[in-house]
Amino acid sequence: MAGWIIVRDSRFVRQYKNVGGPRQTRVDLAIKDLASSDNPENMGLYKKSMNAHAYRISKSDRLIYSVDRSSREITLERIGDHKSAYGTD
Repeated sequence: MAGWIIVRDSRFVRQYKNVGGPRQTRVDLAIKDLASSDNPENMGLYKKSMNAHAYRISKSDRLIYSVDRSSREITLERIGDHKSAYGTD
């Protein structure tokens, strides 16, 4: 059973605007993969300190998201390179 609701956090929207064209295309594909997945938690590594999952889009780009199974929502929290996504070097 797939079909998740995608919720975009304000930080994600701001960071998404700063991601270039080809990178935005990869982000869009990653979002489609998550939304169509039966178990989106397994598509990214769980980051305990952030209480979220990190989906590896490319060697340097990450998509940080959280999953709410009760409402079937995936909240997109951050996007970008390591520093932008995690907030550290």
